[in-house]
Amino acid sequence: MGVVAHRVRREADKGATRRTFKMQEYKMSGTCAASVSFDLDGDGVVRACSFKGGCPGNTVGVARLAVGRKAGDLVAALKGVPCPRSGGKTSCPDQFARALEAELAKRGPVVATA
Repeated sequence: MGVVAHRVRREADKGATRRTFKMQEYKMSGTCAASVSFDLDGDGVVRACSFKGGCPGNTVGVARLAVGRKAGDLVAALKGVPCPRSGGKTSCPDQFARALEAELAKRGPVVATA
């Protein structure tokens, strides 16, 4: 059992209601990277992130900075970041922000637990 799943199970035993999720993979469009995979916990915090392809200095850096941060904060910081390789229309960080937005929209509002 992973650390996150173990922690969620312990909190559920205390009466808290939490959801766990699996890695989500989103195909990217207009970027050097082919896709981004990430895992959000029940509070919308990124627990894992990796890109397939792309500029390693950029994608590895974004992935490392994303882990431990709330998805909504990442969307606000990364959405609209341009890349000259895409003609300034999008970027790996922008596509990641769009993927996070889509995942958050699917899940609906996060209910805070005590």
